[in-house]
Amino acid sequence: IAGGPTKLLSTDKRSITLLRGIDGKLKDAVPIDLARRYGGVSRRAIEKAIKRGTLQARGERLNRVVSVESLLVYFPPETNTN
Repeated sequence: IAGGPTKLLSTDKRSITLLRGIDGKLKDAVPIDLARRYGGVSRRAIEKAIKRGTLQARGERLNRVVSVESLLVYFPPETNTN
């Protein structure tokens, strides 16, 4: 794949649909990779925000998840959904 797995799709950035479950409700928490895609930033940027306390997370290593509530405060969703 050109650009590799870190290439960001423009439709992912600040798309609230990434944070919704199959029932349409917001998830409680999402994996770091999904948080990275939603914010349009690198994995390291998410990890730094967690360390600073800006984003709330739980779990360790591969099981670490980020609170959707803290993501929405740190990265408000785009209002234009066209």
